[in-house]
Amino acid sequence: MKVFALVITYNRCYSLNKAIDRLLKQKDLIDKIIVINNNSNDSTYSYLKTFENNPLFAIYHFNTNTGGAGAYYYGFNQCVSLGADWIICIEDDIILPRTFNYDLKPILREKKEEKVGFIYPKILSIENRHHTHGSLYFTKNNNIEKAQFAGLVVNAKGIQSVGLPIHSFFIYFDDWEYTLRLTQNGFVGIHAPTLYAWHNDGVRATGKPWLSAPKKEIWKSLYGIRNELVFYKKKGFMVYIKLLIKHVFITPISILLNRKKDALYVAIKWSLWSFKSLYFDYTIDKVNSENVKMFENKYLR
Repeated sequence: MKVFALVITYNRCYSLNKAIDRLLKQKDLIDKIIVINNNSNDSTYSYLKTFENNPLFAIYHFNTNTGGAGAYYYGFNQCVSLGADWIICIEDDIILPRTFNYDLKPILREKKEEKVGFIYPKILSIENRHHTHGSLYFTKNNNIEKAQFAGLVVNAKGIQSVGLPIHSFFIYFDDWEYTLRLTQNGFVGIHAPTLYAWHNDGVRATGKPWLSAPKKEIWKSLYGIRNELVFYKKKGFMVYIKLLIKHVFITPISILLNRKKDALYVAIKWSLWSFKSLYFDYTIDKVNSENVKMFENKYLR
């Protein structure tokens, strides 16, 4: 049973070195560390050069930032291609305890006969942003329906079965779409509260981002609502139309009435990005498909 760590990084070398240090100091050693450098322009490239002759590492540098979605798309493909059985998703601000892999192995052995698609640990973060209870994550039978990539442990068999994440999503909703795809195709998502990781991601806007997110950060939420609308467009026409009306008209009105700063700017942006879902579409690619090769030729240095 081979456990790989997939490390996604962009311009956070100060945190990346801590994340990798913890991977190297695991009580039960990680079998392979795959690093996707999303065209960082800080000291990330020179830092990763120190590992280029280390057989434990496989490092890939992109020539542009493809977002978390693009990095997970290619990273999952490479992990499966190189023989991973399970993949720990490590963004550059995820710090694992030294016993993470050691504590993970008994869970994997226990669930060996079950069709587990992913395991979600307890994520400790500033502002307690990650909730591991309630309707957000759990289905009626106490299995997890959807989860975020940060800290997630993914079964390579699930990736081979349902394909890769949607790289054109760039950021936001790519992880929920992917974990939903797994659970809706017969795989089970489980919560493992004995496992934990620290997500040192700083304070983010909570609640309704269109009301609380600063202007310079609102672009992330715009990707999120576009991607969510596109996802539901594939699920059902009437559900999509209701959501589209809400986010083209009702949400912008709420922004104009309730947002304190930059209300007009955010309202217009929100409406325009919701409209983008009308013509935006995506494909689901299998491991090592022709589309993956095209992606590699376009973005890999």
